[in-house]
Amino acid sequence: MHTRHVPPNISVIGGGILGLTMACTLLKQGFSVTLIDGEGVAGRASSATAGIIGGSSVIPWASTDLWMNVPRMLRNPDGPLRVIWPPSKNILPFIFKSIKAGTSRHRIKSAKGLAELGLRGWKAWMRLSNDYPELKSLFNQNGCLLYYSNPQENYYDSANNMKRREMGMRLMPLGSQEIQDLLPSVTHPKPSGTLIEQAGNINDPILFQSTLKDLIKKAGGTFVCQKALGFITEAEHVRAVKTRLGNIDCDAAIICAGAGSAALSRKLSTKACILPAWGASITLHEAEIILKLPLLNQISGIAVLPNLDGLRVAGLLQLGGRSKHREELMEKILLRYVQKLFGHFPYQRLSGQFGPRPLTPDSLPVLGSAPNYKNAYFNFGHGHWGITHAAISANIIVDLIIDGTSKIDITPYKPDRF
Repeated sequence: MHTRHVPPNISVIGGGILGLTMACTLLKQGFSVTLIDGEGVAGRASSATAGIIGGSSVIPWASTDLWMNVPRMLRNPDGPLRVIWPPSKNILPFIFKSIKAGTSRHRIKSAKGLAELGLRGWKAWMRLSNDYPELKSLFNQNGCLLYYSNPQENYYDSANNMKRREMGMRLMPLGSQEIQDLLPSVTHPKPSGTLIEQAGNINDPILFQSTLKDLIKKAGGTFVCQKALGFITEAEHVRAVKTRLGNIDCDAAIICAGAGSAALSRKLSTKACILPAWGASITLHEAEIILKLPLLNQISGIAVLPNLDGLRVAGLLQLGGRSKHREELMEKILLRYVQKLFGHFPYQRLSGQFGPRPLTPDSLPVLGSAPNYKNAYFNFGHGHWGITHAAISANIIVDLIIDGTSKIDITPYKPDRF
């Protein structure tokens, strides 16, 4: 436990799973916490997430091949990527930086950086759930199935599986009969897969966020339902967070605001390169399909998972457009995918979520101390791996606050690398 008699008050900016986990971890260390967030549950990446912990966590999304395949993906109406108007303001510099980060040499560095966080993600969550037992029932660890609908998809992912093994992931190849035994409703004639043994998932992202909020309130944390606009600074220190209703004094500030973090980090003289990449999810309530573990098909960019009261389907990527809480076209693509996978099956109703994943050009988060301020910290840009990284990233920030060091080398995530 933190032993100061009067714990300093720390402002955590951002109320998604990263910010909520950050607040829970700080409270357990004896800090006073004020969580500042002006958004509801709808319309955030944490609500649209698949919820897999450690599914494909060492493979960078950025690659030279990806950008070369963009035209082909855009021509496919059910493909994993769509670009709509208006485009993100920084999309061109982001693409240039991402192409550079997608070369073989840079991808090796990114893979190592992802492994440092991703392979520790599940254990960090289990340690936190020991402190907060109410979380335990919301986790499953039955592994994650990398699903290939045909032999070509299996071949395409073979190089990635070599990298996963090299980084320490435990993998088990599964043939067509094993897949059909595991997924008796699957319709593809020659499926195969790779089981990631130590992966897990959360049962319901919305309930998970609600539970974290309740735990924060129970532990004495304070919520301020306002958007953070900037900071009051003095002599290389953050003294307060600005909101429309006034300034919130603090002894330290942590930015965990997802896609909105880039604008806030600029207020602290750091240019973090973040692109909001919108993803969607649907929940098919009371669906007559039973899954024991999540499956992930990377060619389609879609994951299918068990949800507390049905089936959750999540994924896809939209660049550009304006914020909204539902995206009908993406929901239809997700529904068509799961119906192609399992055939047409009954369910009672469909609900959906839509939110912006905060992508960085090199696939790595922005994690560590703010370069120009002694009491400000960054924990954002985790992209597709927010759930996987949340607990271990919170531990890193707490270590930095307490004694200025981290048990993990955080050089790959330095905020000023862009």
